[in-house]
Amino acid sequence: KYSEYTVEARELGRSLSERGWLVSRDAVRVEAGATGDIIEIAATGTKVTKGQVVIRLDGADVEDALGNEEFGHYDAQQDLAANEANGEYAKTQEENRRALLAKRLEQAQLQEEKALTGLTVAERRLLEIELAVSRLDLADAVDEHKRQQRLFDKGFVSKAMLEPLERRLETAKASVKEIESRIRIEEKGTPPEELLELRKQVERIEGEIARAEKASERRMKAVEKDIRGAELHVARHEHEMALAKEDLVGTEVQAPAAGILSVRLRYSSSGG
Repeated sequence: KYSEYTVEARELGRSLSERGWLVSRDAVRVEAGATGDIIEIAATGTKVTKGQVVIRLDGADVEDALGNEEFGHYDAQQDLAANEANGEYAKTQEENRRALLAKRLEQAQLQEEKALTGLTVAERRLLEIELAVSRLDLADAVDEHKRQQRLFDKGFVSKAMLEPLERRLETAKASVKEIESRIRIEEKGTPPEELLELRKQVERIEGEIARAEKASERRMKAVEKDIRGAELHVARHEHEMALAKEDLVGTEVQAPAAGILSVRLRYSSSGG
């Protein structure tokens, strides 16, 4: 006896059943760039897109630190501005002080030079002209006083009218006497003791200038030191701000690529 079978055409295939983990060949490891309490985390197996936030840490402490650094940075900038302004003021003061001393030295040197060389031809001529004019004024004052004195003696004018002429006469005499004295001094030359005093005056001012230069150098170095310290203070706060901003960015972990998320939590030896 024979059995009957029906034969059909089908595709043949092989299958195998196994147990294990299915792991992507292109797995990318991501970690938080800061430390802190996790306040949000995507579950394992979540399908994510590139740039999606998968872990968020509590950034309150980082934000506080950043705020403190920003306030400190502002204060440091104000301090730097104040020091720079003080530096400009000190520089101006030193320039004015040097200019004043230079002017004093120039005047003292001119006095000494004039005492050594005497009057120039032009200066001597001007002095002679001044003397001639003063003598003419004196002669006119004498004539007018005599005329009014005769009238006073005859009772035609009062004493009050005569007094201004007397004052004019005395002034004219004093002017002529003063110019004549200056001419005599110039003719005799400057006394040695006066020349010595003029030389000492020049040397004293030169000493003042030398001491002022040293003092100015010390003051400006101190100002520059304060400015440099303020600049370093600003730079330190800027560095700390940059670090705080990096930490703040690190409180959010973004998926570097699209895929399926696998979360593995690690615990420290202290139990945190």
